[in-house]
Amino acid sequence: MLQSVGAVWIKRIDAGLPALTQVAGGLGLAFPAYLITWGLIDGQWPEKLSTVNIAAIAYLGMIATTIGFSLYYYLLTQLSATQVALSSLVTPVLALLLGHWVNHEPLTQQIMTGTSLILAALIMHEIFDRISFLKLKRAYNTKL
Repeated sequence: MLQSVGAVWIKRIDAGLPALTQVAGGLGLAFPAYLITWGLIDGQWPEKLSTVNIAAIAYLGMIATTIGFSLYYYLLTQLSATQVALSSLVTPVLALLLGHWVNHEPLTQQIMTGTSLILAALIMHEIFDRISFLKLKRAYNTKL
């Protein structure tokens, strides 16, 4: 929630911050919060971490987070906040497909139904958004 509020606020005041600066600021606040939460709730390291586990954690922490959020904040400077917020709905769908392709995770009927509903909602939003834009444009042109 804080990330969403911050993103909308940065867009509203037109801060013009580079995407990497926004990522560094967000991670600078999130990392200590994650450590505190982990310490309060569990606070124990796993007994065994495989090479694959360590590689996945390193990839997610250093590469995916940095690149993903940099692209997110770059998009936020180029598009409306609504369009960028909708892009976050595509992320779980892509994660499911990537998990199936790379890690052979099952895609059950329930998962496919949920994925289809998410994609249908995104498509409907885009269609209705374009229709309302065309109506506004047509109304504006008739007034001229």
